[in-house]
Amino acid sequence: MSKINVEIQNKQIQKLHIDIPQDLSGDLNLKSESKVQIRTPKERKETTALLKIETIIMIPDREDFQIAIGAEYVFKFSEVPIDYTVVAEEQCIPMAQDNMMEILGNILVGMGYKKLHLVKSDDKEK
Repeated sequence: MSKINVEIQNKQIQKLHIDIPQDLSGDLNLKSESKVQIRTPKERKETTALLKIETIIMIPDREDFQIAIGAEYVFKFSEVPIDYTVVAEEQCIPMAQDNMMEILGNILVGMGYKKLHLVKSDDKEK
C-alpha cells in the first residue's frame, strides 16, 4: 500500500496561555507534554479527520515559566485511511505539532522574546 498524502485543510488555535519571566536568559531545558485526540468522520467515504492537540511547555523546577497552547486541525487525506491511528501518529501529529510550534515561535518573537526553536522536524511546512 502506498503512503497516503496528508495536508492541513484548516486549523484554529483555541487556547494560548504564556507565562515567561522577564529575566529569562541562556540555554533553557524545556519539557513538553501533549494530549492528542483524533476524531474520525462519521461518513466512511469522507477523507478528512479532526485532530485536537494541547501542549504544555515548562522548565522543570521553575513555576514562573509555562506555555499552554491548544489547537484543532482538520486534515485532508488523498484516500480514506484503513487505520486513522497509524496515519495520525506517523503524519498528522508531527505536522500539527510543527505547525503549532512555528505559530507559537512567531508569537513569542512578536512579544519581544527570542525564538525558542520549538519545531522538531527539518521538513516543516512553509
